[in-house]
Amino acid sequence: MTFKSIITSFFLLMALTFPVSADSAMIGSSSPSEQGAIAIRCLVSGQSVRIQNASGFKVKIYNVTGVCIWSGHIDSEDKLVSLNQPKGIYILKVYSQDDKDKIVRKISLR
Repeated sequence: MTFKSIITSFFLLMALTFPVSADSAMIGSSSPSEQGAIAIRCLVSGQSVRIQNASGFKVKIYNVTGVCIWSGHIDSEDKLVSLNQPKGIYILKVYSQDDKDKIVRKISLR
């Protein structure tokens, strides 16, 4: 097996083992019951990524080689990002303007 086929098999196995179609994360506190906690939600459907409750945050989406394929500022509570990328695994990074708070998620475009 070549290195490329091993890496491809690894990511395929990860995608099948840990599929991510909807996810949410708490930002701003260690406990959801604390005031100031923000539940950012990331939903993937086909070639679209919906990011909810992230107004004022920045977003970057990377492919598995680390190349940023999309970046932008979230200006509303519900942002739909359409990606014209091949099927596969991508990394979604949502972070605050001061880079204090962030979440990183693996997403799968199908």
